[in-house]
Amino acid sequence: MSKKVLIIFILLIGVLTACQVLAMDLWGWAYSEIGWVSFNCNNDYDGDGTREDHCAISGYVDYGVDVDDISGEFSGYAWSENIGWISFEPASVAGCDHFVPAGATSCQAYIDFLDSKIYGWARACSVFDSGCSGTVTSTSLGGWSGWIKFDGADSWYKTHLDNAPTPSELREWGWGDNVVIGWVSLNNIDAGAVEDYEVKTDLKLNNLPVASFICVPASCQVYRGEALILDNVSTDSDGSITLSEWYQDGVPLYSCSLPADPLCDNTYGTTRGQWDVKLYVEDDKAASDETLPQTVTVLRDIVASFQCSLDGITWLVCPAIMPVEGDTLYLKDTSSPSEISFGNDAVVNIWSWEIDGINVGNTSEIEYEGVIPSMIIKLTVTDSNGRTGSKEEPLGGVMPLPTWREIPPF
Repeated sequence: MSKKVLIIFILLIGVLTACQVLAMDLWGWAYSEIGWVSFNCNNDYDGDGTREDHCAISGYVDYGVDVDDISGEFSGYAWSENIGWISFEPASVAGCDHFVPAGATSCQAYIDFLDSKIYGWARACSVFDSGCSGTVTSTSLGGWSGWIKFDGADSWYKTHLDNAPTPSELREWGWGDNVVIGWVSLNNIDAGAVEDYEVKTDLKLNNLPVASFICVPASCQVYRGEALILDNVSTDSDGSITLSEWYQDGVPLYSCSLPADPLCDNTYGTTRGQWDVKLYVEDDKAASDETLPQTVTVLRDIVASFQCSLDGITWLVCPAIMPVEGDTLYLKDTSSPSEISFGNDAVVNIWSWEIDGINVGNTSEIEYEGVIPSMIIKLTVTDSNGRTGSKEEPLGGVMPLPTWREIPPF
């Protein structure tokens, strides 16, 4: 195979003034009714399987077709020895009134890294009055408008990126109208050609990121005051996660992205409640994934509390009463049990009363005779859910018993 292409720089000045790029993503050859189309000045010109770099050789032009590894958009130029430059530059395809793929903002050719398809257009520069954009000459190429399309609106022809070989290869057919160029074959396999040719690239299709988080603890349930951590373990096999966004009951909660840590965790435990939480992530090519909603629960824990009374009728917090030394003190449990499940309360069923460290009763209410100053009261309770809580309080200021002493008469 021989694809000798001599490009005289002096004839091309003004067309490629903005295309002096040393490394382009695409190389190789396409074939059409107007012959070979070269995608890079660093190409296999003699068919021996090795690329020969003509980009910096005198008498040749540094050119090629590049692909943005984020957006997938093509830019740069290919070369045909019969019709000249074929442009993938935005200015060359600006104003096109042809079919624009869903989601595309222009007719600029691009690879969809998710579905592997190539969409959009390139255009032959020879149809313009000068350069590779602007006014189209009325006598250009026998009436051909210069458009080369990479996907058919009705899918009866298309092109795509094939990742099976290494390097990857562009496959199938583009269409350049039947006036001049006709079909553009990007790979000899599809054309059934004996001569080996293809357009190649080191680019790979984008694997979708995988959104995932792990509850710690695994039950996704804790009691208020304990930490429930949603550990963001999302992955991207061929790139990196750039954005994580947490949703709570369908509403965005918060997000994190580069340049900070894009794999932020989520934490619950300070507020009782139950929520449906999901995680949305994006990778460096704006592909996304999200988890299914996961219910997370923060239950009310047992809270020990009690009240004191001097008559068994009027109950107050213990520091608020003022007994006299030796009085009888009444104590009553007012604890709140924990929840077995959200909205389903347990029952307090075990009590232990202590005064100054000594157990004085094991029922919900007790009487204690012989109040003394500086008493410390402690209640420990356990509910039917096995949760335990305790509370201790000092008794209010205890008035000593009145005393008397004799005094001499006047």
